[in-house]
Amino acid sequence: MDGYLILAESYRTLVKQGKIDSATADKYIRVYEFLAACDKDDICILADSSSFNDIIRGYVSLALEEAETDEETKEKIKSQMKWIFDIHSAQDALGELEKE
Repeated sequence: MDGYLILAESYRTLVKQGKIDSATADKYIRVYEFLAACDKDDICILADSSSFNDIIRGYVSLALEEAETDEETKEKIKSQMKWIFDIHSAQDALGELEKE
C-alpha cells in the first residue's frame, strides 16, 4: 500500500476513534489520496506551479537560522531564492539532490 494511502487511512481511523473531527480529517484524506495518485512527474508539476515557493523559501530561511549562518551568506542565499524558481525546474532540483 502506498504511504500516502496509509496516512489517509490513519486519519479515517482517528475519526472513528473520536480523536479528530471529520472536517479536518477529510482535508488530509483528500490531499493524501490525491498524492497517492501522483507519480514523480506529477509532483514536479505541482512544485513548478509556484504554489509552494513561499513555503520553500520559508524552509530555506529556517535552515539558515538553524545553521547559524553569517548574515552575508544568508542574504546571498535569500537573494538567489527570489529567482531560482524561474530558471530551474523541480526536476533540476531533484537532480541536484541525486548528486549528493
